[in-house]
Amino acid sequence: MGIKQLMHLINEKASAAVRKMPIERYSGQIVACDASMAIYQFIAATQYSSHTNNNYVQLTDADGNLTAHLVGLLNRTILFLEHHIKPVWVFDGKPPTLKEGELKRRKAAKEEAKEQMDMAKEEGKTEEIEKFGKRNLRVTPEMMEDAKFLIRALGVPVVEAPSEAEAQCAAMVKAGKAHAVGSEDMDSLTFGANYLLRGFNSKKEPITEISYKDVLEGLGLSSEQFIDMCILLGCDYTEHIEGVGPATGYNLIKQHENIDVAVEAIKENKKYRIPEHFDYLAAKGLFLDPEVNTDLELNWTSCNETELTEFLVEKKGFSAKRVEDAIAKLKKSHGKPAQMVLENFFGKAVITKRKVSEVKPMKKTSQRKSKK
Repeated sequence: MGIKQLMHLINEKASAAVRKMPIERYSGQIVACDASMAIYQFIAATQYSSHTNNNYVQLTDADGNLTAHLVGLLNRTILFLEHHIKPVWVFDGKPPTLKEGELKRRKAAKEEAKEQMDMAKEEGKTEEIEKFGKRNLRVTPEMMEDAKFLIRALGVPVVEAPSEAEAQCAAMVKAGKAHAVGSEDMDSLTFGANYLLRGFNSKKEPITEISYKDVLEGLGLSSEQFIDMCILLGCDYTEHIEGVGPATGYNLIKQHENIDVAVEAIKENKKYRIPEHFDYLAAKGLFLDPEVNTDLELNWTSCNETELTEFLVEKKGFSAKRVEDAIAKLKKSHGKPAQMVLENFFGKAVITKRKVSEVKPMKKTSQRKSKK
């Protein structure tokens, strides 16, 4: 879910922290990508790629297993490598206990969406089929394992986080093992990632870069106050206080300086009701000290053509031509042109030819004997 309306608040109060950058800007950089979030997005974007007679057609293999996430991961990874960006795909581990309430809520919402989708199918309402179908997305452990196999076959490292992928991504950036986090969710900023990159979904639009340091400066908050504010806005680790939106959450922390005093002020206001399960201290503890692993060795290699072809063509039903084209792109992108990386930072060198007549001869200088 991420932090509710955090991007809206940053755009309003700390717009200098947000920059639009060409994807080429990140050539030569390592980007830690939240695989779990990306996979859900790939499925939502492509599993209902076409429809006939009011029925949407899902992308599957011969056994009926969804393959939309593999299509998305293949394309996204190639996009990174073509621009000489080194991706690391980070997968969720065991969710923290505090997230159980949010996971139950999501499960109930999916069950309700499935009922609505089934009704829409009976009534032939194509738009509602897609709408509720996207709310009913389910990713199986088998799908995740397929995703990891594909990424490794592409020669790209996979990191399995001990707990939250977003926390792991942020920790890698803070430890200097990656330049930025690549995710559409905002949680990595709450975990203290130096940079968050969004918008890799579009090849035409620039990347949105958010600087954590500039966010804090623009909001006038310390890192701990920023966490306090994010909890008030709404996060995955505790229930949300109804009526506390981005402006109210921000103002409460600015006025009272910490969440403890802010919560006491909220209790005195009859306009708000503190939910029963609002363990903000435990949530804050998770943001301050998440379960992560920074003892990592990351290696990028050439793609394994045999594994890639057998897996995608023979097992998952991809066209041989599509996989051949993908392998050709991977081969072409292998290696990192140093000149390209330098030009991204300093601009392209311009060589101006001068006529011979314009070149002045150097003056002769007399050589003096040095004293011994």
